[in-house]
Amino acid sequence: MEAARRAASSSLRDPHTDLRQCNTDCRSADAGVASVPSSRQSFLVRDKHMDLPRSVRVLIALAVLVLSLAALLLVLTISEATLNIQAHLDDAPVWLRQGWWGLLTIASLLVGWLLWRILRPRPRRPKPSAEQTRAAPSAEDIDSAMEAAEGLGADTSRIRHELAELQRRAAGDS
Repeated sequence: MEAARRAASSSLRDPHTDLRQCNTDCRSADAGVASVPSSRQSFLVRDKHMDLPRSVRVLIALAVLVLSLAALLLVLTISEATLNIQAHLDDAPVWLRQGWWGLLTIASLLVGWLLWRILRPRPRRPKPSAEQTRAAPSAEDIDSAMEAAEGLGADTSRIRHELAELQRRAAGDS
């Protein structure tokens, strides 16, 4: 039954599919690479993150192109402005030229410092040491707090019962 099913499926195969598989296997063998089935081969070639429709990929490519051209225009504009300022400052007194470039340097450092403060990872706070941690309350502290609560009219019977249970367990009674 199984042999008949294989024979029927092999007779129904598309001859072009077999030819493409043979060409793929031959190219792999020529390159010194072990042959890979075509289903696995398509998985290996495709990037799973870029499995987007063609129109989306074209839009992303156009966005990258426009942003790179905008960045180039920005660099050219800044360099032209810098050269124009330098040309004007060549005619100005030395103190004005040095003041301008000093002011520009300070402003750049300030912007860099602000970006660093905003974007840097925050340092983790160290865990408090044993001296800095609060000590457990003593029995006298608990009794005085209980008396103060009773003085205010709070019902402390459940708390007293729990404390008696804790003392019994600490004494080793099961």
